Order: sequence, then structure tokens, then C-alpha cells
Amino acid sequence: MNNTEYLNKTVGFKLEYDRPENKFAFISLRQIQFMLQQISKIRNWPNGVTKCEFIKYI
Repeated sequence: MNNTEYLNKTVGFKLEYDRPENKFAFISLRQIQFMLQQISKIRNWPNGVTKCEFIKYI
């Protein structure tokens, strides 16, 4: 059983769309939607510094 089958049968997620060659899946649970992609050396998401501006004012 692969990960998407596990999420579907165990938790109840619905697979909306997938690209197995890119290790990408778009899943949903009722009205909540998730896009998941495995990080790899070929396809890497650039990330920057996370800032929480509103915390300055609390």
C-alpha cells in the first residue's frame, strides 16, 4: 500500500490529482485541501526567513 492509498483508506482523504513522477499529490478531506510534494535534489523549494510581523504589536 502506498502513501496515498494509506491516507485514503485509513484517514479518508480523497486523491484529487497526482503526478507520481514528480512525487506530487493533491488531496482533500471534506472542504480542506492539501498539496504535497516530496523534496528532492532535483526539485527543491527555495525558502526564506519566516517573519511574524504581528508579534511586534502584541
